[in-house]
Amino acid sequence: MADIDSGPGNGYPGRYAGLTVVGTRLYFDANDGSSGNELWAHETTNGSTWQVADIFSGGSGSDPGVFAGLT
Repeated sequence: MADIDSGPGNGYPGRYAGLTVVGTRLYFDANDGSSGNELWAHETTNGSTWQVADIFSGGSGSDPGVFAGLT
C-alpha cells in the first residue's frame, strides 16, 4: 500500500470503516493530512492506491463508516 499521509502524520487506514474487499480492490477510510478522513481504494493487481472521492471537501473529512455503525 501507499504512504497515504506522506508527512510526519499517520493516515490511519481502516480506522473507522475497516476494510472492504470487492474483487481485486480494497476499500478503506484514511486521512491524507489535507482532506480529512475519506474513502480510499487499493488495486491489488498493480499496487495503485487513490482517494475515491473527497466526499466532504475541506480538512475535516466525511468519516466514512462512522454512521454505518462500523466504528
